[in-house]
Amino acid sequence: NNSLLFIGSYRTNEISELHPLTVQLRSIESKGVLVNNVEVGYLSREDTNELISDLIQTSPCLTFSLTDEVHRKTSGSVLFVLQYLKTIYDEGYLVFSSSSKEWKWDFSSMEPNSIPDNTLQLLSYKIKKLANATVFALKVLACLGFYCEDFILSSIEVGNGIDGFGCNNFISSLNAAVKEGLVEYVESNYMFVHDQIRLAAYSLIPEEDKEKWHLWVGQKILAGTASSQDKT
Repeated sequence: NNSLLFIGSYRTNEISELHPLTVQLRSIESKGVLVNNVEVGYLSREDTNELISDLIQTSPCLTFSLTDEVHRKTSGSVLFVLQYLKTIYDEGYLVFSSSSKEWKWDFSSMEPNSIPDNTLQLLSYKIKKLANATVFALKVLACLGFYCEDFILSSIEVGNGIDGFGCNNFISSLNAAVKEGLVEYVESNYMFVHDQIRLAAYSLIPEEDKEKWHLWVGQKILAGTASSQDKT
């Protein structure tokens, strides 16, 4: 059997007509290869309910009230749905009852606007609840882009950091973010799980301080690289 099925995903707003992916897709189609494009939008209320039912292993007919709250807040954005569920679990609005062996939820005590209404604000809200050292490490990684190789990051001797914040062990602080599901470590690279998480971390740096942060990060990497070369 010489058949091959390949499934890929990309954001149309990030791909131009001259982008290598667009060029490659046109080339594949010109050779008579069947290419099907499926536009993925927000989840419907029904699909959101199915997702939630599957996540908490509860019958779909019992999760409608939870789905109503989640879909009302998120409009079906998959990233927002998942992060919102994590947040209401962390805040104690979604709990697993050890006595009845089932999930329970109660939003009656939730104060209005206590949880942000959009993905970026919710992610920023979640990041700010982490240890200061982890928040600092995420800001530094955000200054470097979507991902960075570990040997570059390990060369950053942070100490007191910048603006009164820092961490004693940069890699350990990033690993804490990995455990939180915000960053992943793949093939010697630390990378944000989603670009919205990177934007959320970057948004925690005041606009007027961003240039100063980029300069500080660049100087730290340069100093760390020079130190490594001296040792060799």
